[in-house]
Amino acid sequence: MGITGILMVIFSVLMKQGNWTFAVLGAENRWNMHEKARLVLGAGCAYLVICVVLAFVQLLDHLRCFKRKSPTRDGDTSPLLRNNRGT
Repeated sequence: MGITGILMVIFSVLMKQGNWTFAVLGAENRWNMHEKARLVLGAGCAYLVICVVLAFVQLLDHLRCFKRKSPTRDGDTSPLLRNNRGT
């Protein structure tokens, strides 16, 4: 997921350095390359931040689920495994 953000940052650097591929695209589409590079860099950084936050949330959720799976006082892992008499 984070590869897209990394690629956007790389493309931004290539645009700022005047890579000929981006120079041709910019000339064909009449882009302001400095502004385009700044916008792509901002989008790439935002995408990376979102990916890091989502990975952190997923890690917290995984740890919370792992903690919830601890055995009960009867040694069962789930109340569904107990019989109907409550033992």
